Amino acid sequence: MKLNYQNQASLIRTREQQIADFIGYHGFTRISDIFIIPKNVHNTRSYIKKHIVRTDHLRYPINVKIEERDYGLQDYYIRSFGEDFNLILFRWYEAWEKPIKIYSLGPGIYKNKEVSNLMLAQVFDAPNQLSDLQVKLLNCPSPFEELKSSLSKEFEVDCLRVWGV
Repeated sequence: MKLNYQNQASLIRTREQQIADFIGYHGFTRISDIFIIPKNVHNTRSYIKKHIVRTDHLRYPINVKIEERDYGLQDYYIRSFGEDFNLILFRWYEAWEKPIKIYSLGPGIYKNKEVSNLMLAQVFDAPNQLSDLQVKLLNCPSPFEELKSSLSKEFEVDCLRVWGV
């Protein structure tokens, strides 16, 4: 079958929908897939625990410097495949009902090339729930070429990160 532009666009939408269906089936809520974000490092006061938490806020694995006319070199994060990302601001974490299961799906960098269907997902829940979800996501049939995950902490809270293309 010869692929033309419409066929290729249809396949891309189908793949995006397959990924959205797969991750949505596991209870995730889709959020925006912002491609580039400024690097902001702040100390944030927790309103619940009443202590200071140091956090990068939103971040992606690739950090680049971009020259801005009025401000010189500025640090930015580019949406990319890898473990070191955070999709949620600390104040959102405190305000949202737990468990929190979010994902973004859209353009990103994978193996030094731009791809259209990079998925980044983040879950905040009890450690045993995170481990169970990790096993489910990695061991059931999925539409991903490559799917990885890690258990760690964000905001001093247990967190599961999942990323795939």
